[in-house]
Amino acid sequence: MNGDVTSREQGLDLAAEYGIDGAMIATAAEANSSVFRSKEDGGVAPWEEVVKEYVQLALSVENRWSNTKYLLGQMIPGKSPLYKQMSKSKTYSELVNILGYEGELVELAQQVDQRLDMDVKKTETRAEKRAKNKPAVKTGSNNNSKNNSKPGQAADGDTPSLKRKADAAQLDEIPPDMARETGPGTVAEQASILAV
Repeated sequence: MNGDVTSREQGLDLAAEYGIDGAMIATAAEANSSVFRSKEDGGVAPWEEVVKEYVQLALSVENRWSNTKYLLGQMIPGKSPLYKQMSKSKTYSELVNILGYEGELVELAQQVDQRLDMDVKKTETRAEKRAKNKPAVKTGSNNNSKNNSKPGQAADGDTPSLKRKADAAQLDEIPPDMARETGPGTVAEQASILAV
């Protein structure tokens, strides 16, 4: 059975009523993974409890910030004032502050932000990133001439390259937490190369 099953008990009741083997829980589990707990084990937990446990887990494995934030968007109810504040946060440190966590989680969030190179002071807007990555306009007699280099070859006659990097393509930078070269969730530098 499939279709908006919201808890273990509801799934078991539907299975018994219709003589089926089981029921699928999907959307409800994205919002609150405790829907699988039986009433004897505590039943469905409040979202605040589930969010705190998830943040602890995300910090312990240095989860990518964009993934953590996306999943929190599923877990924190949209009507909660914390939802809007969370959606504007840019670091784990900001997040734990917004959620009112104290002690070890604050320290761990600061450490993870450092390891992921997520300093809120260094955060740039997309417009700032584009302006910084925009190539300088050449001055002189050939400033109106087009680049006659072949695809995969540098404009100034440097050694040809097989692929263009994201900065050469004038795309936004890969977030620091995805581009790092060590630790959990490592993505090699070659992952930032785009095949064109």
